[in-house]
Amino acid sequence: KIYFHISSLHTKSSYINVINTTMAFNRLLFIISLTVVLLGKNVDAQCTMNIDIPDNEKTSQPSKSRSSSKSSKGSKSTRGRLNLDNFASGCDDADEISIRSPHTLSTYKMKKHGKSPKSSKSGQTFEDKIYMFGDNENGSSMNLLRKPNGQIVGSITDLNEGTVMQISIDDDGGNIVDITSSDDFPPELEAFANPIRERAFLYEKPLYSMEKSNSTERRTNVEETFIIDVMVVWTQKAECAHAMKDVGCLVSSSTQEKMRDLIELAVHETNIAYETSGVNIQLELIYSYRSDYLEPSNNAYIQSVNDLRGKNDGKLDEVHTLRERYGADIVVMLLDDQAYCGIGESF
Repeated sequence: KIYFHISSLHTKSSYINVINTTMAFNRLLFIISLTVVLLGKNVDAQCTMNIDIPDNEKTSQPSKSRSSSKSSKGSKSTRGRLNLDNFASGCDDADEISIRSPHTLSTYKMKKHGKSPKSSKSGQTFEDKIYMFGDNENGSSMNLLRKPNGQIVGSITDLNEGTVMQISIDDDGGNIVDITSSDDFPPELEAFANPIRERAFLYEKPLYSMEKSNSTERRTNVEETFIIDVMVVWTQKAECAHAMKDVGCLVSSSTQEKMRDLIELAVHETNIAYETSGVNIQLELIYSYRSDYLEPSNNAYIQSVNDLRGKNDGKLDEVHTLRERYGADIVVMLLDDQAYCGIGESF
């Protein structure tokens, strides 16, 4: 059993003209074949996302040439709009996707396409999103989730520019992009050990047992992929911050949907990282919800971890009930605190 705690809130048709039926059959086949080839090229040519950055933001564009000093609160990101006019629905399974900013054009070879699950073992339902992953020759990577309504959330790690682009959705349904220098992300806190849990771990039920849930068999062969069930809890403050609203905002189905998008993207990114690293582990999101927990004003990270672990202190006690009910191997909590990227408990 593992508890892990993080906070950083850190996406033509063409028409074949009817031709004279008196034409030779082989000529007809040639024309149709040529049209299909051209259509294929057309689709890929349309798979470009354009980033429009306002003039007042261009002067602060982050890049790897900036100072490498880290701020505990991070520095202001450059914010732009994502234009999807040249990103057709056929791009969901395109071989290449490009992203154009005012000064660069990067093309990513897409290596994985798929659909997110429609439901989890807990019975919680998810949108039928399309996920996409690709990278380029310098190791930069792109992770995208396209929602059923065509909106996109995602992230792009540009190693050449030394930046991370985070794609989210605003209140008007449009896509915005926050571009942050990799050097400006806050550090992670050192994992802390729990001696009591370390001693008890050997006597607890193994994480990977041959249980069956919803006809899904746990796998113990190291050559197969281990499935780790994850439950995520977040705070109202985190939801308001991710929706770009003030502290104490009125949360809604829209702000909640944005949080679920963020969580599903994080699971997708983590699974891609495991897969491309040759690690036989995949995360499965089984349940996520907003808690009424109030984040501490001081020493939020350490205090929140203690509150998360405590079972009868009146703070986040429901986490333990839900975790046992849905069989979560890991619990993740999202806070709005930019002092650090996260903290975890080690064994």
